[in-house]
Amino acid sequence: MNALDITGLNGWLAAQGSGGRIAVKQVVVEEDLFGRLPALLAWQKAAERPVVVVMDHTPMRRGRADAKGEFLRIIGEAGRAQVVRVGTAGEPAHAELAIAEDLARQLPAGCQVISFGSGTVTDLAKHARFLADQNRPESERRTFVCIPTACTVTAFSSALAVLGVAGVKRTIPSQNPDYTWVDLGMLAEAPSPLTRAGVGDLLTRGVAYADWYLSSLLGIDESYSDVPRRLLADHEARLPAMAVALGRGERGAFRTLMEALLLAGYAMSVVGQTTPISGWEHVMSHYLDLCNGARHKPLNLHGLQVAAGTFVATRAYNDFVGGATAAELVAAADVDLGERAGAQIGKHFAAVDPGGEIRAELLRDYLPKAERWRDAATRLRRLAGDWSSGRVQKELAERLMPLERMDAIAIAMDLPRSLREMESLPCPAGAAETVRYCHLVRQRFTLGDLLSALGWLGTRRVDRWLGAD
Repeated sequence: MNALDITGLNGWLAAQGSGGRIAVKQVVVEEDLFGRLPALLAWQKAAERPVVVVMDHTPMRRGRADAKGEFLRIIGEAGRAQVVRVGTAGEPAHAELAIAEDLARQLPAGCQVISFGSGTVTDLAKHARFLADQNRPESERRTFVCIPTACTVTAFSSALAVLGVAGVKRTIPSQNPDYTWVDLGMLAEAPSPLTRAGVGDLLTRGVAYADWYLSSLLGIDESYSDVPRRLLADHEARLPAMAVALGRGERGAFRTLMEALLLAGYAMSVVGQTTPISGWEHVMSHYLDLCNGARHKPLNLHGLQVAAGTFVATRAYNDFVGGATAAELVAAADVDLGERAGAQIGKHFAAVDPGGEIRAELLRDYLPKAERWRDAATRLRRLAGDWSSGRVQKELAERLMPLERMDAIAIAMDLPRSLREMESLPCPAGAAETVRYCHLVRQRFTLGDLLSALGWLGTRRVDRWLGAD
C-alpha cells in the first residue's frame, strides 16, 4: 500500500466495502522539504491569511542548522506568522485537553495552522483546530498542516487525539491533518530514542488486533473489521527488515517507517477508533503515564512503553490461548467487574490521588465497560462451550505477531521487551502493578479485563509475562 496515494487508498477501501475514507488531502515526502516549502506555502496562499505555527521549546538540528530557526525564516518570508510555543524551555508540554482548549482560543478564523514537532505538538494543534472549528461556517474554518520532526507516533495522519483528561490519558475524536509534509533529512537526524519509539508504536498491532477480535467475540465491541488489518499487512511484513535497516542508519528506511506510521493513522481513522493498533499494551502505557505523572516522575517515551507492553501482552495471550479452560471461562462469566473495579480503584489509586479526582474519572470511564461485560456473560459461556474445538484459540493466535518476529525487531532497534526495562517506574513494584491494575484506567475491553475475571493476575503469572529481571 502506498501511503502517499490517498486516491488509490480510498478506492481500495471502497472495494473492500469499508464505509470509512481517508480525509488527509495530501502527503508530501521530500529529502529536502525546506527547499520546497516556499512553493508549498505559496500554493496554500500563506501570504493572504493568518498563519499560526505551533511548536515547543525543544532545540532541533537539521544538518548544521537550527531547524526551527530555518523553518521560521522561511515562514516569515512567505507571510506574517504567529508563533505559539507550548510548554517552557525547562518543562516540555504534555498532551493535555486543557492546553488544546487554550490553544484553540488563539487560532484566528480561517487561519492556516502548522504544527512543527512530534506527537505531543501534533495532537495539541490537531485538537485545537478541531475545537476552534466547531459550529463554524465553512468560510471561517482553519486548515491544518502537520510537519513531523521525528518518526514517533501515528498522530501525523489520524483523526484521533490522545490527550490527558483529569490526569488520565483519553483517546478523543478529533480531525486529521489536511496536509502532512515530511522532511526525511530531519527525521534521519532526530534523536535515536524517538525513532525507536516509532517502531515500538508499530509493534503494537501484533497484539492489539487480538484484543479487538476478543472484544467482538464477546459482543462488547461490535465494530470489528479486518479492513485495517489488510491495509497494514504489507508494512507489517516488512517491519523486521525495516528495523534492521534503521539500525544501520539507512536513510531510505526512514521513509518506510514514516509511511508505516501514516498507514497506521489511516487505519484508525477509517474505523473511527484506535483499536487496530491499540489494546492492552496501550492501557499499560496509559497507566504508567498516570502514575508517573501523579508522582511527578519522568514519563517514558510512549513508543518504548507500548513496545514493552506488547511483549508482556503477547506472553499473556500465549498462556491464555494455550492454558485457559472452559470451566474457568464459565466461572469468569459470573464475576462482577464493576464491583471489583470500584474496590480496586478506590484502594490502589489512593496513593497517587489523595483528592479523588483521578479515581472518580477512572470509575466513571470503567463502569460502562463493566456493564458491557455483564451483558457478555451469555456469549462467554457460549465461547466456553466451543473452547474444546480450538477454533477460538486459533483465531486469536492468527491475530498475534509471533514472539520470534517481535524479538528480531526489538533486537535490531534495541527495544525493551519487559516493563521492568522502563527507565521510569512509579515505584519498585511498578512493572507488576501495571499489569495487574492497568485495565482499570481505560474503557476499552482487552485481555487484561478477562484475565482479571479469570483471576489470572497473580504474582506467578505476572512475573512470567514480565520476563526475567
